[in-house]
Amino acid sequence: MLCVDDSTTETNTQRAGIEFTLHAGRFEWIAEGWFNPIVLELAPKKSIQLLRFLSGEDLSVAARIVRHEGGLLLAGIVAKEPDGTFPDSDSAAVIAPGWRKWQLHLLRIGTRETTAVLYLDEDGEMVEQDRLNWDSTGSEPTSLRAGIGLSSAGAKATVLVDELRVSESPIP
Repeated sequence: MLCVDDSTTETNTQRAGIEFTLHAGRFEWIAEGWFNPIVLELAPKKSIQLLRFLSGEDLSVAARIVRHEGGLLLAGIVAKEPDGTFPDSDSAAVIAPGWRKWQLHLLRIGTRETTAVLYLDEDGEMVEQDRLNWDSTGSEPTSLRAGIGLSSAGAKATVLVDELRVSESPIP
């Protein structure tokens, strides 16, 4: 799948990808796919979200690529708390053009102790890169956007995506 955001607007966020509706009442979700970010024009502290879990139209949690002040593009996670804040965490994993498998694993969904774990392919092995805990009681995922799930205002990106998968685990 080819996902392109070549917008010139500085005021609106964009998306380009595919959206899946998720079943309710799940305790875990795993979303994964192969991503190749061939164009990433991001201002400092701006990002694109490759795997974006939504609660209605609002963010629940997402795996993202963010540009740091030093210019590095890093993999990370961002979520939405019930109070409207957005805790985030960025790994030390530098993102460059080239195919790489991403996996976002959500644990204990619908609890005050939900955990998102980001894995990236390292030489054929999935390695944990980042972990974020947050309260998802008010933002249980209802859908997943994959590709460019959301890009910051003014960002330009082209991302190739292949072999998307979503799997679930019902509440025990």
